[in-house]
Amino acid sequence: MHPTLENQMEDYQERTQSGRPNVFEHITEAELEERKRFLNLTPSRLKLLVESKSLISELAHELVEVFYKKLMENDELQSIIRENSTVERLGKTFVRYCESLATDQVDLDYVKNRMRIGDVHNRVRLLPSWYIAANQVIMEFFIQRIMEKYVRHDVTRGIELTTALSGLINLDTQIIMESYIAIYIKDRMRVQEEIKQVQRKLVESGETLAATAEETSSSASEMFYATEKVYEDAQRIEASSENIVVHATTGEEIIDRTFETMEQIEAFFKGVHKKILKLSESSNQIETIIEFIQKISKMTNILALNAAIEASRAGGEHGRSFMVVANEVKKLADDTSKALTEISELVQVSQTDVQEVVSSLNGTTDMVEAGISHASEAKTSFQDIMKAITESLAGIKKVTSDIKNLEMVSQEMRDASSNVAELAGELAEISREINRKINQA
Repeated sequence: MHPTLENQMEDYQERTQSGRPNVFEHITEAELEERKRFLNLTPSRLKLLVESKSLISELAHELVEVFYKKLMENDELQSIIRENSTVERLGKTFVRYCESLATDQVDLDYVKNRMRIGDVHNRVRLLPSWYIAANQVIMEFFIQRIMEKYVRHDVTRGIELTTALSGLINLDTQIIMESYIAIYIKDRMRVQEEIKQVQRKLVESGETLAATAEETSSSASEMFYATEKVYEDAQRIEASSENIVVHATTGEEIIDRTFETMEQIEAFFKGVHKKILKLSESSNQIETIIEFIQKISKMTNILALNAAIEASRAGGEHGRSFMVVANEVKKLADDTSKALTEISELVQVSQTDVQEVVSSLNGTTDMVEAGISHASEAKTSFQDIMKAITESLAGIKKVTSDIKNLEMVSQEMRDASSNVAELAGELAEISREINRKINQA
């Protein structure tokens, strides 16, 4: 809520009485007397104002309604009135002001009172132009009414009274305008001092910002070079990892070929095993055949013996011939039996060898199967290693890419920090230049 004009007047009086600094206390008593002399505010004219107090009060009550009706026709003045007070309260203050013109005590206290009015008008943001215009309305009204009153019987007194009244209002205008100017100068000095403080802070901030930016730029450069080195290391690791993948792939291919060779060896040994088993079966069959032939040989030998016995019984030439045949058959049977015995021994030796080969093949087959199993496990393990290496390589490539991006960001930070440092330096220089211009103003 805005304070009323009356409250502001009381505040001004309280500030003045409390002894706080007042920029309006620059009019001396000698200067005031000189102004009164210049405006012809002589003691006799001031006395005339005192003598006309009742008339001035009467005219003030008559003027107040017309005066504020005219003010309320202007939107700007209407807004000022409504924000700070009411027409009724301001009307009472206006009448008191008009009645205060009927005085012969135009001294420094009078000046302070007018300064207070100027201070209040300035704080409610009433422009000087509107104040002067309002004074013109007051002067016209008073001059017109006073001359109407004295025109028939005492024109001289009427002229003297209007001259005294206009002179005093003119003095009020001077004092109040000077208060406007003094406040403006004070505010300008305050703003100027605030600007100087801001400029000093800008210079300090600019210098601090420049120093910080330089440190940031230096740190960014260090980070850039460190990141660049890390990126180079990451590239080397990536290249090494790719070589590992190549070698691992080659190793996997070798394991695959070894696995295939082991499977082929297993198939070969299984085939040999089957053939040797068939050979063992054939040896067994030969053994059976040999036994059968041996039986036939024995029977042939018996038949030859019987034939020899019969030939000896027969006698004669036919008996001798039959004997010869029987002897030959017996010899053949003996030779056959001997040969079969040797063959049987060879077959038995062969079967023993076959059994040893079969036993050896069984052991070899077991070893081949174990080798295939180990090769399969090695292949699975190698595949897991390949998968891990591939995933690791993908991670390394991503890290390398991230480091590259970080390197780019570091470069951008370094460039941005350098730009900030330059701008901070320019800002500090601009702030110092503004400060110099303000000091020169």
